[in-house]
Amino acid sequence: FRRSYAAGNRGFETDIRFNKDEEIVLNHDESLKRTFGLDRECEDMTSEEIKAIRNPKGNPLAFCRELADFLQDKPGMYVEWEIKTIERLYNEERLERLCEKAYNEIIPKKHPTSEYLFTSFDTRALRIMHRLHPDVPLMLLKSKPVSKEIAREALDMGIYRLGCRVEGTTQKDVKAVREMGIQIVSLWPCASKEEFMLAAALGADAINQDRPMAITSWLKKGLPLQKIKGFKY
Repeated sequence: FRRSYAAGNRGFETDIRFNKDEEIVLNHDESLKRTFGLDRECEDMTSEEIKAIRNPKGNPLAFCRELADFLQDKPGMYVEWEIKTIERLYNEERLERLCEKAYNEIIPKKHPTSEYLFTSFDTRALRIMHRLHPDVPLMLLKSKPVSKEIAREALDMGIYRLGCRVEGTTQKDVKAVREMGIQIVSLWPCASKEEFMLAAALGADAINQDRPMAITSWLKKGLPLQKIKGFKY
């Protein structure tokens, strides 16, 4: 995150989940095997155990509060905080504790000019967050192309933002969901310059990709997409 910010990126996406002590850590996978070579789940590790591990590059696993602190004095940020869940480990009560703690660790530290969204594939998490804090922006995630059907599901929950797959999404779909009331369309995954350009051409407001340093370097030398009105990266 520090390197990405220093390179000029002002849009982040990260994943939040509980550990065993119900501290919030930033990790995408259910297991730490891919990123840390450790075949364990975050939810099964104490905070002290997590603080002791390092990935192959020597970096620790970050806690949510650390990123919230880092971003606190930085204006104009766009951040998607994805609530990760494992159904067998998160009943309604635990999920409510995760939502409430995430809100309290993140939102009070948000810079007034920044835009923070809580996102999730788990509609339970979105409904709970909306019930606890009805004013917080939410985004429904789907591993499918943008469609009217997904837009209707989001709107029925009082959600006006979609995060969908770039593959299969069309300009017609993006235009149609905007006309229905969807305010932000975020597209993913974009692991290459070509996919990044496709997502921009489809009319995405935000592009979720895993190569921030490479893409940022290319943007500075290539197409100035960040100058397009309303486009965030």
